[in-house]
Amino acid sequence: MGLLNFFKPNIGKLSKAKDVKGLIKALDNEDWNTRVGAANALGKIGKAAVEPLMDAMKSSNVRKRWGVTLALGKIGEAGVVPLITALKDSDNNVRRDAAKALSNIMDSRSVDPLIAILQDSDKEVRKAAVSALGSSGDPRAVEPLTAVLKDSDELVRVFAATALGGIRFMGMGKIDVSQAVDPLVTALQDSSKLVRKEAAEALGLISDGRAVEPLIISLQDTCKDVQLAAVIALGNLGDARATDPLVIVCKDPDKDLRERASEVVGKLCNARENQ
Repeated sequence: MGLLNFFKPNIGKLSKAKDVKGLIKALDNEDWNTRVGAANALGKIGKAAVEPLMDAMKSSNVRKRWGVTLALGKIGEAGVVPLITALKDSDNNVRRDAAKALSNIMDSRSVDPLIAILQDSDKEVRKAAVSALGSSGDPRAVEPLTAVLKDSDELVRVFAATALGGIRFMGMGKIDVSQAVDPLVTALQDSSKLVRKEAAEALGLISDGRAVEPLIISLQDTCKDVQLAAVIALGNLGDARATDPLVIVCKDPDKDLRERASEVVGKLCNARENQ
């Protein structure tokens, strides 16, 4: 038995006894699995653990604060307020995981605080905030997420495009995301092929006619993944203006691109005949 294992707390025993104090102490253990186990156990205890966890969040030990954040996320709605406070923690990992936890809980109280950290200095925190807002289905998030399409970090921009496409879905199609169309069209010209691809996919999900011509241009993108995303998006839009450009794509050397373009052309032609 190693020295580390000798000093490991018995999480099962602490959990069975609902020993909140002991479990919180275990959040500071050197062993990662022990810390996660303690957080999970505290999550199962629920509301009774919130106040002690809030006190533990004042610790100068970053490892413990991270564990507290994880536990609060497991608790759910009762942990929202302290998790919002954790978005201002001095440690970027704590802020990041607080945003991730709030994403899973999806409480409307967290929307404005998450919008605030879209300006965080750490790109991983910004990515977590973007994802959380995309999952929120809250109309307040649309304009701030649109602004993030200009973020300096490539993957943050990718996450923003994805979030804008997904937020309409999360809002059951009731959220007006029309203000995101023009910025997403601009993103079709981004230097990153990943951003261009996600922008095309988002425009297909939003289904606004303003995107048709720009997506037709994206059929000539230098990246096959972007071209394929544009084909699929145009299929979702169902606009007859895309038919002739897609017929050209049907002759592309890439098999997947040809086949998908042919499917969309068939769909558009059938729709025209049934009018």
